[in-house]
Amino acid sequence: MRNDRYDLRKADAPRRFARRTAAMATGISVLAAFAAAAATPVGSAVRGKALFVKNGCYACHGYEGQGSIYTGPRIAPDPPPWQAIAAFIRNPPGLKKPYSNWPQHVMPPFTAKMVSDSDVRDIYAYLKSVPDPVALKRIPTFKK
Repeated sequence: MRNDRYDLRKADAPRRFARRTAAMATGISVLAAFAAAAATPVGSAVRGKALFVKNGCYACHGYEGQGSIYTGPRIAPDPPPWQAIAAFIRNPPGLKKPYSNWPQHVMPPFTAKMVSDSDVRDIYAYLKSVPDPVALKRIPTFKK
């Protein structure tokens, strides 16, 4: 009886090997995709801050990207991935062509001619450089 089980496992070995190999290949490709998505482009935070002000982003998002419930969403600190920021800049959600609903609480689109991809990388670098707010525990007024 013991030899029968051994023979069955031996016969099933190529299928198990194929399944394991496929699982490992899938895992490696998923990790590679995450690494590519996580790779953030290098930009200049100083230039990004100047562009943030020059293009009027501060008017709705605040000078540090803190946002407001009445104007634009918070985009810093800890901004969304740069691909999401770039997509948002190019085609803001809620905006319908021929842009008849703008400016009713919708961000205007910024084409690549208005804000280049290099500019988007710089703006993203600025948003990433914005520090977290000070914890309430560290503010003397809120200490007990």
